[in-house]
Amino acid sequence: MALVLAAIVPLAVFAPAGASVRRRPPVVNLVINSFRFCKKAPCSLTDTAYLRSPAGGSLYDNKQAFITIKAGSIVRWNYKDTGTPGCNQFNFGPVNCPGHEVRLENGTPGGGRQIGFAAARSSKPTSISWYIPPSYAGRTIHYFCNINNHWAFGLTGVLVITR
Repeated sequence: MALVLAAIVPLAVFAPAGASVRRRPPVVNLVINSFRFCKKAPCSLTDTAYLRSPAGGSLYDNKQAFITIKAGSIVRWNYKDTGTPGCNQFNFGPVNCPGHEVRLENGTPGGGRQIGFAAARSSKPTSISWYIPPSYAGRTIHYFCNINNHWAFGLTGVLVITR
C-alpha cells in the first residue's frame, strides 16, 4: 500500500526546500486597430501615446494613452486593423498597407529593434508577443510602427513597466 501511495504523490512534493515552481508569465493583450495601439478595439485618436519626430524620439507624450505593465509579463499585440479606416482597407497601388510592426524607439529616424510584424489580410489571427524582463522594471518604453511611416498616423505606444 505504501508503495502505491508513493507512486501517486506528485514529485513536486519532494522538491528541495526553497525550490520554486515555474509559472507562466501573465499575458497582457493589446490591440492594433485603426492605425493605433490600444487596450481594446476600437482604438481612437486619443490612443496615440506620443507624437513622433521624423528624426526620432517623442515631440509630445500623451500620458493618458500610456499602458502600465508588470515586469515579467508578456505583451501581446493582436492585429485587428480590419475595419475602416484600417490597414486591410489599403490594398491598391502605391497605397498598399502590408501590416504593422512593433519597433522600439531609440531616437533615430529608423528606430531601434523590431519586436515583430503582423501581416495585413492574413487568413489566420496575427499577433506580436514580447516578454518584458524583470530587469525592465522602472522603465518607460516608447514604441511605434515604422512601416510606411505609420507612426505619422498615430501608430505609437508607450509601456510603463512596474515591479
